[in-house]
Amino acid sequence: MGINPSIKAVIFDLDGTLVDLPIDWEAVKYQAGKRADQSFGDRVEELIDANNSEILQRIADHEMASLDKAHISSEIAKVLSELDHTYRLAILTRNSRQVAERFLELCGINSQRYLIVGREDISRLKPHPEGLEIILKQLHINPSEAVMVGDTFHDTELAHQNGLYSVLVGNKTEAKHSDKAFQADNLSDVVAIIHNINKEEA
Repeated sequence: MGINPSIKAVIFDLDGTLVDLPIDWEAVKYQAGKRADQSFGDRVEELIDANNSEILQRIADHEMASLDKAHISSEIAKVLSELDHTYRLAILTRNSRQVAERFLELCGINSQRYLIVGREDISRLKPHPEGLEIILKQLHINPSEAVMVGDTFHDTELAHQNGLYSVLVGNKTEAKHSDKAFQADNLSDVVAIIHNINKEEA
């Protein structure tokens, strides 16, 4: 199984894809001041717009604390290492960038090898394309040369609306049906899927 010459980069979601963060969401939503009629993402965007670094840092502190309790499978580092030999790797997350950096460190991976875009770097969260556009520009690639790997509609919708391939991990109810959308039962299956995307036409 060789590399896929049509794919230049793999972009990962963090929470729910690379690691399941056991965050106390009720406590986080309360501290963030989320209204009952408001999604948490919308509230975070309000905090970003208001430059409310204090509350945003409290949210990040909850995320960091949950990472210390999270189970990090040795299989994750193996998958990332295999992909890292042939593709540029990035993380695009609605979480804090510092959580993604710490996660990679816990996996024994140098976070500087990854392009990480967290909520500190953007004003609008996935599925808004702002973070994706940063990654594509910095990697100097076209959307058709990238694969988005995630676990929710935030990831699949982002990919679908912007011309990326997508791999949805574990969540069949969120799966999109198109020639650019793929389904993986677990993260270990992602490597083979990416290696073989569109390969017959490359």
